[in-house]
Amino acid sequence: FKEESELGDRFTIDQYQTLQCTGCEHVTFRLVEIRDHITNKDGSPYEHEIYYPPAKLRQQPEWLGDLVAEHDQFPIFALLDEIYSALYAGSNSLVAMGIRSLIDMVMIAKVGDRGRFDFTLSAFEEAGFIAPKQRDFIMNTIDAGSASAHRGHRPQTEDLTLLLNIAESMIENVFIFPKRSEEAKQLIPPRKAKAKKTRPPLNS
Repeated sequence: FKEESELGDRFTIDQYQTLQCTGCEHVTFRLVEIRDHITNKDGSPYEHEIYYPPAKLRQQPEWLGDLVAEHDQFPIFALLDEIYSALYAGSNSLVAMGIRSLIDMVMIAKVGDRGRFDFTLSAFEEAGFIAPKQRDFIMNTIDAGSASAHRGHRPQTEDLTLLLNIAESMIENVFIFPKRSEEAKQLIPPRKAKAKKTRPPLNS
């Protein structure tokens, strides 16, 4: 179904489509919005696609609920959950900005707010939560979020996958792995004490 409306010398086109996968027979609804005043760089109409329900482009980590249940980190859990929703909706700029805020929240949860991001990052590194090489990864992630917030940058979905990998790895290293490592340590049976060897008596 295609609907057109005229607004003076401008127009909008909304295309409604029902799609079904030929393999799994999953049904989804797609809306394609076309606005004459929104174009691509080459001048062609920009088509904004919206899917209902949105496609899940990334599986949420199985430890997501542990951030609340075991680590009392509801704000980090809630923001990460919103980031996934924005990713499924194709809101790539919002995802990049959300990841930037997420990294900031993780660091503040461990070393406090040091006023400036680079000060907080330095304190986070000095506390041993990241290695010097990881600092470069985090700075690149922050730069992508800043570019989206201040310069209109819209990352590709492939780029966001890398940024999310970095953010999720950071959360795992800070919150998830230490606790699970300690729990695994408790399950390891203690070593048996070695019997002392006795020397045979010397022949006189």
